[in-house]
Amino acid sequence: VVDKVITADDKPSLHLMKQGLLRNSLSVGGLSAVGLLFSFASQVIIAAVYGTSGALDAYFLSLTIVSYFPAIYQSGIADPFIPVYMNAGRDRRNFLNSVFSLMVLMTIVYGIVILAASGWMLRFLAPGFDISQIFVTRRALAWFMLLPFLLCFISFAQSLLYIRKLFVLPKTLALLLPLSIVVI
Repeated sequence: VVDKVITADDKPSLHLMKQGLLRNSLSVGGLSAVGLLFSFASQVIIAAVYGTSGALDAYFLSLTIVSYFPAIYQSGIADPFIPVYMNAGRDRRNFLNSVFSLMVLMTIVYGIVILAASGWMLRFLAPGFDISQIFVTRRALAWFMLLPFLLCFISFAQSLLYIRKLFVLPKTLALLLPLSIVVI
């Protein structure tokens, strides 16, 4: 249903809307590009540190194991988060607490399962690894278990910022992930 027909008098507001859309699109798109550059830079740094070795294989396998599943369940919670939050009415605070608690609980359970099953999982996922590579990968997995928590907080914070109609700041939060991967 159209509430109003755009007339010649509305052209300045239409122009301002287009200008705002362009500015916001460039800001968000620019930060997305910076995020990709950060990711690329982190890969270059990691390659420079490890070279082509079994340690690099262990590093990437542990990083993949740790980050794959949380990305699925956290986006599964975060994507429908905003519409449900907007319809929550007076129960918004309870809704926020429930969603955040669920995300943290799922991350804790995931971490326990991954660490407990890491020996079996690595023999299945990387049958060519020798015992030293499995040891290095298990140690890396233990350190990388911090990343799902970071993903959890970033995902939740981004949703809250989107609710407040802030779109640039969530993109800057996403820059924390490649930086943390290099630091860990």
